[in-house]
Amino acid sequence: MGRVVTLVKTENEEDKVYGMAYEIHSNNMEKTFENLHFREKCGYSLKEVTFYPHNDLECKPISCICYYANEDNSYYSPSDDLSLISAQIYKSIGPSGTNKDYLYNLCNALRILLKNVNENCNNEEITRQESHLFLLETLVKQLETNSAI
Repeated sequence: MGRVVTLVKTENEEDKVYGMAYEIHSNNMEKTFENLHFREKCGYSLKEVTFYPHNDLECKPISCICYYANEDNSYYSPSDDLSLISAQIYKSIGPSGTNKDYLYNLCNALRILLKNVNENCNNEEITRQESHLFLLETLVKQLETNSAI
C-alpha cells in the first residue's frame, strides 16, 4: 500500500489550495474519467469546487471537479508520524510509478507554482507554506541517500 497526497477538509476559510486546472476536451472526457476513477479508487469522492485562475485578469473563476479522500476510505491513514509516512513513500510503487517520484515531482511543481503566485517569495517562505510536504521530501531523500551507502 502506498501513500498519496490528498486534500483534507478545513474549517479555516483563509486556507488556500494551490494547483492546476486542466480542461478536458469533450471527446476525451469518458476515457479520462475512466482512468481517474481507477486511479482514485477506494474511498475518494468528487466535489465541485471553484477555481480562481492566478495572474489572469481576463479569466473569471471556473467550476472544476476535484477528488478528495473520505475518512472512511479503507486506505485513509491520518498518521502524523513523518518517519513512518516517509518510509512508506520511499518503498511504495503504484500504477503511476514510485511514490517518491510522485512526491518529488509534486514538491518541484509546488515550488514553481508558489514562486509564480508570490513573486516576492523566497525559498524559505515557500518551504514554510508547505512545511509538511517539504519535510516529507527531505526525509524520503535521506532514506534514498542512506540506502545508497
